[in-house]
Amino acid sequence: MKKKFIITIDTEGDNLWRVRNSEKALGRITNKNGAYLERFQMLCEKYGFVPTYLTNYEMALSEPLQELAKEGLKNKKLEIGMHLHAFNSPPSYSLPDRQGGNKAYAGEYPMYILEQKIDYLTKLLEDTFQTPIKSHRGGRWYLDQKYVGLLAQKGYIADCTVTPGLSWRHITGQTKNSRGTDYRLFPRGIYNISKDRESQMIEVPVTIKPNLHLEACLHPRTCKQAIVHKWFRPTGNNLEDMKAIVDWNQKTRQPYIEFMLHSSELMPGGSPTFGSERQIEKLYCDLEELFSYMKEDYKGIGLTEFVYRYGKSLRIRKN
Repeated sequence: MKKKFIITIDTEGDNLWRVRNSEKALGRITNKNGAYLERFQMLCEKYGFVPTYLTNYEMALSEPLQELAKEGLKNKKLEIGMHLHAFNSPPSYSLPDRQGGNKAYAGEYPMYILEQKIDYLTKLLEDTFQTPIKSHRGGRWYLDQKYVGLLAQKGYIADCTVTPGLSWRHITGQTKNSRGTDYRLFPRGIYNISKDRESQMIEVPVTIKPNLHLEACLHPRTCKQAIVHKWFRPTGNNLEDMKAIVDWNQKTRQPYIEFMLHSSELMPGGSPTFGSERQIEKLYCDLEELFSYMKEDYKGIGLTEFVYRYGKSLRIRKN
């Protein structure tokens, strides 16, 4: 039986890495990369793969994405999920200080404000795309148990925020002492991340392969860097690494492999990684070869549909 291939796209504004953390700058975020998604969608359809576009506020307003999704949803060739960047998703709320220096994590907001942000974006996505929104990825890879509880209460059943083996604690938020989430001890497989048994939410972590560097292990000074984690995501020069992750995944008991990319990385200059048209063409060459490499052993599926199927053993019902 073929394993499932889950493609997750953080569908967000143009080059958010370089957007300053000020109300003026955040209010000017553009969504031009929506016009570059059709090419990626066509590539996925060529191989029978089903991307899940985890969409944030500014991209929900993208007309090219809306048009693409209209046909794709009708033919079940894509999924729309939610990607909440709390720092610029309505309703606006001014945090008391900016001593952290970075964009705010969802957990920095009062619970009632975070709940309003979830409600607003969920309704916007459902009204815009005319589809139930059941899948989620936290902005800036942030998740905590209170956040999970809110999502589960709102009917979400699938999350893909966890990056096993990695910690974001060294990256600050906006307020003093704010930090990202530490996922170093989180499971690599699928599990129920919600403590509420009546409203389960299934975590489907991003595929990240731990690599042990033997040379580093032999030297006390570099021992802490002995394990290097390799993501199943393109960087422009890691095609062979991605193929190696596919081969490694085939030997594991995991029923899926999960790929991720940002929508802005599909547009020249939309990210620090792919700044030119030449780099974008190289990206598509790599994706073409990767997808061709996977087509015999993997079957494409949306994130929510995967959880519905897997969730039979966990008594998750499809509404």
